[in-house]
Amino acid sequence: MQSVGIIDIKIGNTQSLKNALNYLNCDVTLTNDIYKLKQSDKLIFPGVGHFSFGSKQLYKNKLRDFLINEIEKGKKILAICLGMQLLFQTSEEDLNFSGLSVIKGKVRKLPEIKTSKSESFPNTSWKNIEMLKNDRLLTHCDDKDMFYFIHSYYCEPMDNSNVIGYSKYNNFKFASVVKYNNCYGTQFHPEKSGKSGLNLLSSFLSI
Repeated sequence: MQSVGIIDIKIGNTQSLKNALNYLNCDVTLTNDIYKLKQSDKLIFPGVGHFSFGSKQLYKNKLRDFLINEIEKGKKILAICLGMQLLFQTSEEDLNFSGLSVIKGKVRKLPEIKTSKSESFPNTSWKNIEMLKNDRLLTHCDDKDMFYFIHSYYCEPMDNSNVIGYSKYNNFKFASVVKYNNCYGTQFHPEKSGKSGLNLLSSFLSI
């Protein structure tokens, strides 16, 4: 049985993620204890809320350097929603706080387009992924799979080679799946995306 450490710094709705991983027969530990996280086969870094709060929590729990080191060493990590945004350098949500900077680039506010056909803001919807690369994380996904998004900001990497999947909001294309080394980020919530999300989590566990 695989062990998965969910990084718990009070920025994520962790129960649904824990339930999904238990369904996939994982040994799940929800913790901010660095020793316990090091013992886990894989790590998941979920997050919702404000970029500055997430950044402060990383410092407060002494997880910033730990995560950067684990990512550089090639540990298999999945960062979700705000967790993905915190992989980047800075965010327009609050330029006074920095992310992990393992992916060069910025987090920007989604453009608000007000027409009779425009989607609501923030982006709260089910969307598919335009896959750019054959990657093991997306092995069991296709363009018909729908994933649950809820966000006001999107990630803009300097190097597009970090992007393995795009999605659209009001025809504005943004990175919805990114990768650096063995660290992945999804702007959507796989744990809230039904069978499609479970398939993606299962693929991550098989890497």
